[in-house]
Amino acid sequence: MQENINIKPEYENLKNISPFWDNENETLTFGKSDYDVLQKFITDYTIDIKIDNLCYIICLLEQEKHKIDIREQLKDHRKKIQNDRLEVSEFLKKWGSNQELIINSIKFDKDTGNFIFRKDGFFTIEHPEIIEQVIKIIWKTYKYKSSLKTDFKERLKIHKRINDKHFRCETLAKSLNKYFTDNTTLNLNKRYFVIGFLFQFTGIETELSMERFNQTKEVSYKAPYKSYPDFVTTNIRSKYFKGVTKQSKKT
Repeated sequence: MQENINIKPEYENLKNISPFWDNENETLTFGKSDYDVLQKFITDYTIDIKIDNLCYIICLLEQEKHKIDIREQLKDHRKKIQNDRLEVSEFLKKWGSNQELIINSIKFDKDTGNFIFRKDGFFTIEHPEIIEQVIKIIWKTYKYKSSLKTDFKERLKIHKRINDKHFRCETLAKSLNKYFTDNTTLNLNKRYFVIGFLFQFTGIETELSMERFNQTKEVSYKAPYKSYPDFVTTNIRSKYFKGVTKQSKKT
């Protein structure tokens, strides 16, 4: 059984890192083994941040990682549904012979016109539960679209953007950078290093481990990175902070 310890973060300073976290609890439980790893990280790399605050940031990032994973799973599921819609359309063409149900046109995608099936007269279906599911899909889609009187496409584009994995991770990275800027003496490169370490620690990033760094050194003709921190810093900067100017890199 995992041993836990209590932590007491400075909530006021940390509350803006994630908009999805409840900051009302005065104490939280945290795994002791993870606590020890983070304590060693702070000591080894001279990170001037309270250990309880760093543990709390890990809690925040784990929550965000969970939400990101759910979004990605839903995206995969949506692709499967789209494939199923095409199959249902073919099914309707095959079985739409009897004139019993008053449905003569199904259009699965209003914007692109994909997966359209039209029939003169009416059609029935061998398995009523399938047509029930088809109607539910259509009803939910069209009810949502018809409730928006203005540019649905633009709203949909914004919705997709704010739920995009990279956008969510970039927002987290910039929020953490602001927190470290306001509450520590870490320079820019070291802030990026800490962000990368935390992202790797929580699984938001999976290619920034020490093992990955060693593998990169082994297969490279020239040394691409001076050290492990340089490896993490360079990758975090290029992925989430492309707009940083040369002048600000010196800070």
